[in-house]
Amino acid sequence: MNSISCNIKGLNGPGKKVLKNKLITYKPDIVLIYETNISMENLNILQNNFFKNYRYTSNSVMGTIGWLFILWKNSLYALSSFVATRHSITIILYIIGSNEITCITNIYLPHRAAEIIQMLKAVRKSWRPFLCHSKLL
Repeated sequence: MNSISCNIKGLNGPGKKVLKNKLITYKPDIVLIYETNISMENLNILQNNFFKNYRYTSNSVMGTIGWLFILWKNSLYALSSFVATRHSITIILYIIGSNEITCITNIYLPHRAAEIIQMLKAVRKSWRPFLCHSKLL
């Protein structure tokens, strides 16, 4: 698995070119992006131009939010399930052509200690469905 993690600091500006160059250079299977500051509508446009071979999920649900995205090559992985919180996304992907799964978490830590503790509790809680899911496999 070839993956990259990028703090883009805005896909509406120069971050778009930085990400495109990373995709060309590293040819990742999995891409973790944070601080996108982009709306889902604009991300759909970018997917058609930059991420044609990828599927994605996000923890942003409306407006322009600088949150998290996880992208994966649709020829290699199929999404089984995901849980998103304000500061994290956890996904389970089936590896196409095998009986294996992989679990990926993208976390963006807040700056204040109280928010970090709250975020860690939410991430721990978000893992519960995956732990139950993995016992069934």
